[in-house]
Amino acid sequence: MAIDESDVPNEYTHLRVRIPGVSSSLLEQTPIIEFTMTESILTPGLQTRAIVQDPIGGMPNIRNLDEYQGQPIIIELWRPGLEKMDGWYKGPSSIKTVQHIYRIGNRKSTNRAIQTWNLEICDKSLLLDADRLCSKSWAKVNPSLVVSDVLRKCLDVDNMFIEQASPPRDYIAENIHPFQVCNQQADVALAGNDPSFLHFMTFDVGGGKHHFESFKTMAQRSPVANRAFSYSEPENPYGRFVNPFNMISYEFPCDFDNLTDILNGVRLGGFSGRSIQTFNPANGVWSNFGDDGSVCGIGGATALAYTTNSGTAAEQNSADISVEKYALLRQARMMLLEPDKVALRFTTSFNPSLKAGQTIDAMFFNRGDGTGTPTQKENYGSGKYLISSLSHIWKRDRYAITQVDCVSNSVAQGKT
Repeated sequence: MAIDESDVPNEYTHLRVRIPGVSSSLLEQTPIIEFTMTESILTPGLQTRAIVQDPIGGMPNIRNLDEYQGQPIIIELWRPGLEKMDGWYKGPSSIKTVQHIYRIGNRKSTNRAIQTWNLEICDKSLLLDADRLCSKSWAKVNPSLVVSDVLRKCLDVDNMFIEQASPPRDYIAENIHPFQVCNQQADVALAGNDPSFLHFMTFDVGGGKHHFESFKTMAQRSPVANRAFSYSEPENPYGRFVNPFNMISYEFPCDFDNLTDILNGVRLGGFSGRSIQTFNPANGVWSNFGDDGSVCGIGGATALAYTTNSGTAAEQNSADISVEKYALLRQARMMLLEPDKVALRFTTSFNPSLKAGQTIDAMFFNRGDGTGTPTQKENYGSGKYLISSLSHIWKRDRYAITQVDCVSNSVAQGKT
């Protein structure tokens, strides 16, 4: 059915869902009342959930929900009002993707006449990853090449962004899932001397897009939007729901946490407080790296131990595994992305320009005491942030929001 755009309020968002393998009668009798699309830099797949309402009485035919099993689903979230903001909003007005239904869950009665249940939906590559195992070896190749090979050849992925990573290494995938291979490569990959690579996915035209990137590189990019996100009163012209850059609500779950930073090996100033002892079985050499000045003994309480081939790689006809370069920092850097370290969480009206791994600007205005212009226009908390995860949530009244979790841009320097 065609939509008359002239009568559609700018804040309305439409959900278009097509499931070619499901009968039209079943689709008509099981309408979607809520739809959530989520992406995160900590997750190698894409998750979507549709909450469905289902009348449990008064129908002459029994509905067979097994029709949904394994079906591809064509999804479009579209906000036509964004197309009318030419010159002010420069991003896309919709998200279009194709995913697959893999589960029906949480089916329960709401009242005597209605039940609800969840359609769980994911990208095809997540299903292929569960189905396939990788047993293969690589000699002296960069981690980024291993990831590219596995995604392309094992999972048939053609939409990806792979950041160049070093150093060259020998690697054997020992009958494990392809995403596990990517995670193992992320653990040892370096961007210069920074060990912060992640394998994750974002929604993209036609399907999901795989990324293999360091969050140091992500955080150093320019903000994606053409203006800052800000929090304004509802009566303000920029404070209404129609504005895709307005923070409807916000919170700062963690401005800083020195105790957790220290426990994870990051001290004030961003340097690592950890140490590692390495052992090379080829020449019997023990070495200590990092902080060795503790009165608690060699390496102190945060000492780690690894096997290395430093200095003997050529004799062993192998590549230097470089454990001394990444092991001290990797765990500490990853802990900066844990959910309880979210620096800024906010809600805005549906904004399809946002993706996990992008940066944004946020501004919190200082309005002064009412007697004059404040000398400092921006309050504490204003600045640049990296999007760690987001969810687009649509409801049956055709209003949709985007909930965004961000970490401080200082993760590029390895500190909260």
